[in-house]
Order: sequence, then structure tokens, then C-alpha cells
Amino acid sequence: MTTTTSTADYVLSSYFPTALAVLEVYYYQNASTWQQLKPTTRDTMNVDHPGWKSASAGTPTEYYWDREEDLLGFYVKPDSTNAGTDYAEVYYAKEHTNLAGDSTEPDIPLNLQPAIVDFVVATGLDSRGWGDRSNDRWQKFFSKLHDYQVERHREREDDDIIMRSYRNR
Repeated sequence: MTTTTSTADYVLSSYFPTALAVLEVYYYQNASTWQQLKPTTRDTMNVDHPGWKSASAGTPTEYYWDREEDLLGFYVKPDSTNAGTDYAEVYYAKEHTNLAGDSTEPDIPLNLQPAIVDFVVATGLDSRGWGDRSNDRWQKFFSKLHDYQVERHREREDDDIIMRSYRNR
């Protein structure tokens, strides 16, 4: 996302209209290196950095996010060396896509979609009182969910290894 000199707060939905939650924020600091920012809240900022709203611009080290106000903010607000196009990367959870018909696909990873079928079938079998059959489907659902989580963990470890060597250049 683009940041502006001496501007701390940004309307998140103007950059990411489908964002539900901010997961991680990285900042291109001093036009040379990417650094993950520490998440915080405005209440914590009031305790840890009294007068933080009036602090001089500099290199952002923390971010705060307020869902109700739709604001993503940086502490400290970026100075001219730390502002520009694509200076912040925001990783976020996004809203679902309404399934309007048979041709619409959910925004769920392809390898996780079969787990949805098991969930729906298990729920239906439970509602009809077929405990043994529903238990089998629940087991399949949780197994597929676990396999997906293990694979995602492996991918994140691989990304971390690659990024560490990239950052150390």
C-alpha cells in the first residue's frame, strides 16, 4: 500500500475493500529493508508512548488496527525517507464470496474445499440421527483440516527460510 509523509492513519477499506482482519504488516524501512511491524493498540500506545499522536515522523516500528473505525495506523508516522508507493505490505483475512450459483467458486483454497463437503454431510447425518455415519464424516473432515494446517505450516516455514536469506543480503 502507498503511504504518505507525516500521515499515521489510513482507511483500510480504501486499500483492501474485502479485509476483515489484519494479520501481519511489513514496512519498507529507510528505502532499504523490509521489516515486520509489531502489532499494538491505541490504548497500549497511550501507556507505552504518551503523546504518541504528536511524535515526530520517522521510521514506523508498530501498527495498530481498529475494525470499528476502519483505520490502520503506524507508529511513528512515516517521514519522507519512509513513505511512498508500496512501502507497506498488509496481510489480511478477507470476506467470503457469496455463492450465487453453480458456476461460482468459494474463496477457499482448492485443497480445502473437499473438507466443506464432509462438514455439510456430517451435519446432515447428525440432524437425521445417524450417529455412526456422521462420526465417520466428522473424522474425515477433521483429518482434511489437519492435513491442510500441516501443509500451511510447512509453507510458512519455507517462506521464513527464504526471506531470512533474502533479508541478510
